Amino acid sequence: MIGLLRSFGYAFQGVVACLLGERNFRIHTLAGAMAIAMGAYYRLSGTQWAVLLLAIALVLCCEAVNTAVEAAVDLVSPGEHPLAKLAKDCAAGAVLLAAAGSVGVGFCLFGDLGSLFGFFSLWVASPARAVGSALLLSLCLLYVFCPPWWAKKR
Repeated sequence: MIGLLRSFGYAFQGVVACLLGERNFRIHTLAGAMAIAMGAYYRLSGTQWAVLLLAIALVLCCEAVNTAVEAAVDLVSPGEHPLAKLAKDCAAGAVLLAAAGSVGVGFCLFGDLGSLFGFFSLWVASPARAVGSALLLSLCLLYVFCPPWWAKKR
């Protein structure tokens, strides 16, 4: 039982490492959070929620595996090598394919432009919401581009 709990701890550490150390992972989590907010606004059905959450999970999983592949390749092949490049490029390509698929899911779920404009106009419907939206956007940019001070590489 202790070994099982320890393995969950290691998995959690891996997710935290991706969040703190990988800008693209933070971009994907932010996009996923926005998709979840849009799903709530659109009042998705259970099946639609399942598709949306699977698309978000797929992208995040691919990004985590891409990070692991890059770290492993850098460990065993610190110099440039065609096979190292191939491994990294293929892992990055998997993320690209998953992200493109999730964009397709988004278009299927949120493709109604009238509702989409309604969702975004909700954020600026009043001066207080506009200021709040600007603050939220600033926090999102900080989240993506400025990892916490304790996560900076030394």
